[in-house]
Amino acid sequence: MSDITSTNFLIIDDDESILNQLEQDLSKLGFKGKILRAINGEEAIEVISSQNYMSMPQRFVICDIVMPKKNGIEFLEEFRGVLDPKKEVPFLLLTSRADKELVLKAIKLGVTQYLLKPWNDQLLMQKIVECLSKH
Repeated sequence: MSDITSTNFLIIDDDESILNQLEQDLSKLGFKGKILRAINGEEAIEVISSQNYMSMPQRFVICDIVMPKKNGIEFLEEFRGVLDPKKEVPFLLLTSRADKELVLKAIKLGVTQYLLKPWNDQLLMQKIVECLSKH
């Protein structure tokens, strides 16, 4: 595995405070790659296109499930179906509820791992390392 600190993240959540917290945590954990942000799956598709995200090395997506316009499951389905059909990009799904049906659907669609809100730095890092080791 190459140096994980240069990983480029796309973080997606409709809550600005969650986006800020993720960005702070990733920085605190020593990640130095780009961090792109989106407030829902629809905007994430635009960000991916406008920032040439899929051509960046060492990509990683962290995405909330419950969002307006295009939720995390809908985004995951489009992302894996169109943008990343070979499942090369680790995908960490954030959720505030352990809904077994949603988690099972996400697994079928190719999510790499999921993380319950609220999280701590240690758990976030553990999940990122687990995701990266699968790719």
